Amino acid sequence: MLAVSLGVLLLASAAAAAAPTISEYEAGISPNSGPIAIAAGPDGNLWFAEWYGNRIGKITPAGVVSEYSAGISAGSNPSWIAAGPDGNLWFTESLGDNRIGKITTAGVVSEYGAGISANSRPFGIAAGPDGNLWFTENYGDRIGKITAAGVVTEYRAGISANSGPNGITAGPDGNLWFTEFDGNRIGKITPAGVVTEYRAGISAGSAPAEIAAGPDGNLWFTEDYGNRIGKITPAGVVTEYPRVTVTVTVKGRGRVTGAGAPISCPSRCRARIGAGAVLILRASAARGYRFAGWRGACTGRRACILQPKAAVRVTAIFRKRRS
Repeated sequence: MLAVSLGVLLLASAAAAAAPTISEYEAGISPNSGPIAIAAGPDGNLWFAEWYGNRIGKITPAGVVSEYSAGISAGSNPSWIAAGPDGNLWFTESLGDNRIGKITTAGVVSEYGAGISANSRPFGIAAGPDGNLWFTENYGDRIGKITAAGVVTEYRAGISANSGPNGITAGPDGNLWFTEFDGNRIGKITPAGVVTEYRAGISAGSAPAEIAAGPDGNLWFTEDYGNRIGKITPAGVVTEYPRVTVTVTVKGRGRVTGAGAPISCPSRCRARIGAGAVLILRASAARGYRFAGWRGACTGRRACILQPKAAVRVTAIFRKRRS
């Protein structure tokens, strides 16, 4: 049975030394609805697409869910969702008649299909710097643009055949950047529709999937098959970062928490983080026990600070206090 809960990950700062906290929200989400994508709305709520449920959902910061299906064509499979510059949420409909949908914060839906090629499978969508929404056509090997009035323009030139455009985001350089899942490339399209593709530095068969603009002025993307995170500069220079496994074992009675990864171990747990990322582990003894120190990748009794380039193991030793 498909899980239908939404998870919220709260990352505490390293200074606070608190473990990330995950809360899941299921109430109000229809069974087997398949929430697939989520975006912040202009109304202070989060809006999400339900792939199997054929609905758009809204969840408040308090976790109260509303679902909207009126106006969404049967079998359309809402896929990705983004806030538009017009104060509405825009989403792709990957199946059915290949449309782009718009939902107001009041839940009123409009669908737009004119100008979208048949069997193109719109998937990713993002607001562009030009006041329009831009979307990928996964089967059509195109990038589409839709105005707030619903007028669609498609761009095919410069996109390699069978490339499978997938995720898309606005870049810091005023262009749109997208992944090519099947083509194993990153693409860039200007607001005028001029496309450039980048392949150098991307490992073969890695399947770039989603992409986002980073705070460092670069674009960051996931590699679905490559099990890596990639970074591409606006000049097209790619760096790949593999993920590594951190294994934490607790001996005695106590707990290890981590800042930089979702670790909270009373016994044994694992987390996967980007190679070279900073992870801070802290040990807390249970009542009647004391923390005796680390073994493995860390030693001593202070916080364990890791920046692993390969898989590491850490053991926290807790011993019973003498009465």
